[in-house]
Amino acid sequence: MMTSNNPPPMAKIVNDVLDEITRGRFLELQQREMDALLHYFHRGWNERLGVYLQNEQPQAFTLFANRQKLFKMTGCNSGKEVIEKFERFIIRHYKKDTRVILDLAWNGYKIDTQWLPLDEYLEKTEKSDAIAEQA
Repeated sequence: MMTSNNPPPMAKIVNDVLDEITRGRFLELQQREMDALLHYFHRGWNERLGVYLQNEQPQAFTLFANRQKLFKMTGCNSGKEVIEKFERFIIRHYKKDTRVILDLAWNGYKIDTQWLPLDEYLEKTEKSDAIAEQA
């Protein structure tokens, strides 16, 4: 069980959610489909916190993926539906987890993650915005 002082590792959460959403078949995906699925998860996780990806390149991840295979595996008809499915699952099971995902990647063996607590993320982005406004 997750507590605010001891949340499960982010990679474990991502792994568990992908396993659930794809009915245990996400390891069958090729790198392109895995990248697209991680992109959708990344968006779903952060957008529920009101954090939107700034350097978003959705076309790069989804154009080269076998979307039919990805959508069939997730039971969805579009990338938007995949994101919404992730959001519903995340809200149901990880509502209190307010870490902001900075990066997610599949290295061929495991999921690598980078994240910050929401308060640290907001503090850093506020400082970055203030510096940008002064320039």
